[in-house]
Amino acid sequence: MSDQSEMLIIASGTNSATPAPGPRPSAPDPAPAIIDSLAWPITVFATIILFVYSRRLQRLFSRLFRRLTLGKIKGGPFELEFSAETAKDVKASIQQDLGDFMLAADSEYERQARANDLDEALSVAKQEVVLAVGAAAPSEEIRATVHVRDVVFEGYLYQLLDYHPTGSGKGRRWSSRYGILGRSWRLGSSLCTNHALGYGAINPERELVESWGMTREEAQRGGLYKPTSCLCIVLNVGKRRVGVLYFDCQKEDVFHKAITTTPMQRALGASAHSKAQEIRDDIQSLPAVQELAVRVEAAMKELRAGATHITLGD
Repeated sequence: MSDQSEMLIIASGTNSATPAPGPRPSAPDPAPAIIDSLAWPITVFATIILFVYSRRLQRLFSRLFRRLTLGKIKGGPFELEFSAETAKDVKASIQQDLGDFMLAADSEYERQARANDLDEALSVAKQEVVLAVGAAAPSEEIRATVHVRDVVFEGYLYQLLDYHPTGSGKGRRWSSRYGILGRSWRLGSSLCTNHALGYGAINPERELVESWGMTREEAQRGGLYKPTSCLCIVLNVGKRRVGVLYFDCQKEDVFHKAITTTPMQRALGASAHSKAQEIRDDIQSLPAVQELAVRVEAAMKELRAGATHITLGD
């Protein structure tokens, strides 16, 4: 074969469509481009959904646009609008937010009470206390419940459990400034009275106002049920005061054996017991009372972490 023929064969092979050996180049990955193109639509869609289904977010934007009005520029572009309409809006939004928070707190109170089996512990403690004090009334006529320091409002006590055995009552808030309950909590002392409404309970509402620091509206709050014998046992875990185990009955002199009285008080008779008196030390040390205190402390541990203690008034 001639040199010219060899050159033609080489040239023909060089121009062939057969690919040269080696790795093939890969096609570009479309995923990043798709993600980039969808990022903003997805974000906008999620924000709209959140706004539509979140009442709290709606109220936030509502308050922002209602409270702030564009006015004269004096150190900034916004000024606070003070008017009757704005006041109503602010009041409504605050009430709504506070109501939501109180509902959340109530739910957590109830969850912790169930988790620590407080109803059962209350039942056992009640039986033990009624026997120890020699209560002058059947157990079914004596109500018992537990109050704790409220995590929402400063200066208030929260009824953690329904009354045993009648049921109902839990979730109420009581000012710590009135009643034997408030006095016992403020003093940190277990107290008892057998004539809370005055001897003979002639004018219960007047006695509650004059002797127990209530307003007339507060005195009427309990409705027809007006307990006259009351017993408060402060629940302590170590040096921490965690709650009050509260008993009451509509009969007089139910807990008279629980009171530590002096000879002078015994000589004065019933009039000496119209105000709160300290109870025997052994009652607070009863095993079932101590067990209840430990469980209440466990229930309140997580609640205290989220406490606000909002102050109402001065």
